[in-house]
Amino acid sequence: MLERGNGARGETMNTTALTVIGTTRTAIEADLIVSFLRSAGMHPVDFSISPHFSLGGAEGSFPIEIPTTEAKSASELLNPGTGA
Repeated sequence: MLERGNGARGETMNTTALTVIGTTRTAIEADLIVSFLRSAGMHPVDFSISPHFSLGGAEGSFPIEIPTTEAKSASELLNPGTGA
């Protein structure tokens, strides 16, 4: 189950600002969501290379990060009808 994120991190990766659009409780859920977003033409960060991966594994929380320019569309895709 995807839990909503709190917005932009202010950090960059390859000069692209990233936004955490939500978190999952398992790596399998995160992998499915990342795959779904990629199939929709988006560019989520592979959670295994995310700077939060080791923290996520320790805490049982896996952030879903995506370029800030795609964050609104990704949230709407993952949460249809909620006005995300």
